[in-house]
Amino acid sequence: MRALVAFLLLLGSTRDARAYDFELNAETIGQGYQLRAGDDTLVNRRRLTQYLGLHLYNLGPKDLYGRPLERNQFYLSISMRFEAELGDFTQLRELTGRTPQRELYDDRLELLYAYIGGRAVAGVLDFKLGRQLMVDLFDFQSFDGLSLEVHTPFNVAIEAWGGLNVTGAAPFDSPVYRTDGVALGGNERDSLAARQEDALQPTFGVAAKTFGLPYITARVSYLRTMSYTAAPQPGEADTGVVDEKIGVTARGRLLHGVLVPWFGFRYNLLAGRMDELQAGVRANLPGHHGLQAEYVYAAPTFDGDSIWNVFGAEAFNDVRLTYDFTQGRWRLLARGFTRLFNDEPLTGSSATPPANLGTSMSYGASAGARVDLGRGFARLDGYYEDGYGGTRAGVDASGSLRILGDWESGLAVEGRLSYVYFRDDSRVIDHAHSLGIQAGARYSFVKGLTLHLVIEENVNRFWSSQFRAVALLDVSFVLGARGHGFSRPRAWSGQ
Repeated sequence: MRALVAFLLLLGSTRDARAYDFELNAETIGQGYQLRAGDDTLVNRRRLTQYLGLHLYNLGPKDLYGRPLERNQFYLSISMRFEAELGDFTQLRELTGRTPQRELYDDRLELLYAYIGGRAVAGVLDFKLGRQLMVDLFDFQSFDGLSLEVHTPFNVAIEAWGGLNVTGAAPFDSPVYRTDGVALGGNERDSLAARQEDALQPTFGVAAKTFGLPYITARVSYLRTMSYTAAPQPGEADTGVVDEKIGVTARGRLLHGVLVPWFGFRYNLLAGRMDELQAGVRANLPGHHGLQAEYVYAAPTFDGDSIWNVFGAEAFNDVRLTYDFTQGRWRLLARGFTRLFNDEPLTGSSATPPANLGTSMSYGASAGARVDLGRGFARLDGYYEDGYGGTRAGVDASGSLRILGDWESGLAVEGRLSYVYFRDDSRVIDHAHSLGIQAGARYSFVKGLTLHLVIEENVNRFWSSQFRAVALLDVSFVLGARGHGFSRPRAWSGQ
């Protein structure tokens, strides 16, 4: 790894570096805090997390001034994460209920993504080869394989992809991209289940989307993921489908951007139901005012091998209305929502259904204001939620002030004060007032090299003290024709 970084730095320092661009990103995060175990003992946790990103792009033909042309451009992108546990967490089974062999490690190197790609090859083809991440309106998918995108003369692009789904079973897989509803158990008494978790999952999909149209973008997609059977019984299939979905999304821009509507839905073919629907519109009104209305229908669905499909819950409907105002240094925001839950009795249950069986509702509102102070900012937010599920209310105040220099090189301090009240409607005993205090500083040595230090304390009826310390070293540089460092434009802990 050190040799690779040195080689890239050497390339970035040569005169030929004007033919391409490098970007290197590095973050080191240290955390120290305590967790309470089931027997009420405090467990020390000392975490070290390091991120490293290496990106090489604009590898292709240039014009007379050395600028990359639109066609036949190639690039390389890699992102890795290393995590180390220096405390007692990995040794304590009573706290997590999990065995450390599959999910708890003293140290672990994870490959988030790594691929080579091409843009406008022969003027029509984009491609990526390697570990990559695909994101749409509803979900994301990580897989190892090849994705292609062909642009036609009719403002329609055709996509196709295929490979092996990232399940978390490989030694360098990240649990961030594991499919919802599955976990690596490593239960030695159930070797069949353990082998099934390690089974390969081929995945593929196709899509069609518009491009280059000024007023609308739309996409239609199909995804299918299969899993090999670890130990098939006589008459049992060697493979089975664990995910199969059809999705449609669209977004418009009408009246020169005054109205921005969007719509999307996803149908889960494996579950035989529509599990996601979203629709909304934003109106950008004169005088820096904005109104936004949203509707969401969501029904939880999981990987086909997940036990959570047995306990699948009913869908809920969510409606939100948001108002915002931006003028000079000020920004105001207000939002209200209501959420409807459909309550249905269990099939075959002999229990007497509750008297309020039917439709339950929760509701809430929030408001906030932010002012730019030139050398910093101040922000105040308040919220209240009630109804089905319980009550949650709170106030959050945060701010940041630059003491020396500017945001690219200098010293800034930041702080945050929060109050929260929560009460569960099914367990009334689970209620508390909680107060949190956070203070920190960020120092930029030079442009692109910043150190963040944060301490925080939380106090409530469950915890007399929850002290936590976080340190983050942020290194970001671009090497090439216009090589420079760049730093975070705003405070880290006060966001």
